[in-house]
Amino acid sequence: MKECLFDIDRARSILKAEGIDVLIACRPENFSYISGVTRNLEHRFVREHTTYALFTREGHAALIVPFFELETVQEETWVTDIASFRQFANASVDADSDMGRGGSAEAELAKKISQIGLERGRVGYDQKYTPVSVFELLQMALPDSDWVSASHVFDRLRQVKTPEEVGRLAESARIVQQAYEAMWAVLEEGVTEQQLASAAHEVFWREGSPPVAFMNCGAGIRSSIEHLPPSDYAARRGELIRFDMGVRCRGYHSDIGRTFACGQPSLEQTKIYAGIFDTYRRVIEAMKPGVAGRDIYEIYRRGMADYFATFPMEWVAHGYGLEIHEPPYLGPAMADPLEPGMVFAVEIVLDFPGREGYHVEDPILITEDGNRRLIDLPNDSLVVSDKDR
Repeated sequence: MKECLFDIDRARSILKAEGIDVLIACRPENFSYISGVTRNLEHRFVREHTTYALFTREGHAALIVPFFELETVQEETWVTDIASFRQFANASVDADSDMGRGGSAEAELAKKISQIGLERGRVGYDQKYTPVSVFELLQMALPDSDWVSASHVFDRLRQVKTPEEVGRLAESARIVQQAYEAMWAVLEEGVTEQQLASAAHEVFWREGSPPVAFMNCGAGIRSSIEHLPPSDYAARRGELIRFDMGVRCRGYHSDIGRTFACGQPSLEQTKIYAGIFDTYRRVIEAMKPGVAGRDIYEIYRRGMADYFATFPMEWVAHGYGLEIHEPPYLGPAMADPLEPGMVFAVEIVLDFPGREGYHVEDPILITEDGNRRLIDLPNDSLVVSDKDR
């Protein structure tokens, strides 16, 4: 049976609490969430070609997709109610069909909502993503609907993962773990950032070539600069190398960061990282159901202040899943408690500009009685090569 990624009963309960009759998704990630289709449909890279998924308070789902991607969608989705549209149809509410291809996306969406009897209902839409021009077309197509912003509803739905989602996140993390292990196996003085990246990419190819979502790295002084691509810089003995990378596997991301030494780290480097890791450890220990995000952030803030008299990040962890960054963020403003099923990238970064930078980041699942890491990649030391131990 084709997989539904979300908990239908939980989604219905949230829509009931919000007083929303039908939820409309047009953001590609939200479309994937409702439809279960995580492959690269055209709307991922041609964003003005809107594709829709809807879900009602009664638990009915429907999709409005380009006619030429209909078979692609049917191959993966659990949804059986699917209508097609013509991407270059006249952008009016006229939904006359053309050889069965349908009218414009907005016209077909309006037709579908009318078919299920909710044209006068309360319609939740993703205000943070829907272009103004598209929203105006939707209002024209459904003039009797009560339109309400529902971006926060998508956030609330997606922040608690189902077992299927957790499994995909764990699979994505496992691939990146293997990539780090491959890099560490070739680590030696003179190795370049690009050579380390190539070792990681060999793993990605072997694992079926999941799309690389991002790869940031820096050795030596470059480790103090955020978000650099791999270069031909050759690491020297005693320098730090910092990597932060992730892939997208079956729609779900990984986001894992490590700092490691080329050879033996200095006493100062070891002391700094020990302080970072102690704060990381205390943050992880506090992550359990019922604890407010801001209380966990306070542990991070105090820990960083104790060691460095600074706390450079505005959050210590971010949610992730269909996107690399998604709510919730464990920061000073998060009063909501953690819930089982939330998955975070717990991330501590400390930069010394013009000198070096440190980074440790791990995937953490909140469980019924605490939490667990989705990987077992070592993170307690800057030394990762057996020959340097």
